[in-house]
Amino acid sequence: MGASELEYYIFDETYETARSKNYRDIKPFGSYIEDYHILQGTREEPLNAAVRKFLSESGVPVEFSKGEWGPGQHELNIRYADVLTMADNQTVYKQCFKDVAGTLGLAVTFMAKFDADLAGSSCHLHLSLWDNAAKNNLFAGKVCVGPVVCSDLFRWFMEDGYVTPRS
Repeated sequence: MGASELEYYIFDETYETARSKNYRDIKPFGSYIEDYHILQGTREEPLNAAVRKFLSESGVPVEFSKGEWGPGQHELNIRYADVLTMADNQTVYKQCFKDVAGTLGLAVTFMAKFDADLAGSSCHLHLSLWDNAAKNNLFAGKVCVGPVVCSDLFRWFMEDGYVTPRS
């Protein structure tokens, strides 16, 4: 099973005005750091609410959305699914965001680092391995790997030379 956690910047620009400026000095939708800030999140709600609605109507279940660190930076997470469905959902998600932003006279980017002076955006992947017949998570267990209690399967999944099990 997997889920992606995508961060993006919203711009108070159209895609056309951003292009005409050679993508320099484009204006973020927010003007200050907004991590968990309710007021700025509310200002971005016309875009984020529309995207949540269209994704839901398209069969892409949304987990939640919230403001992120940078001005105009936000994240919207979709729910877990099998990994192939998650990848398909992520493609629909990004296209939906770009289309809806464009209709609202805004632009979005999922670039990792569009401005060297601002926080980067990331894509976190959350993965787990399930036995669907038994409906249980195969990463759960009783093996201690540092501060993590997990199964041997999870330890083998993660182990790449820097994770060493503790006794």
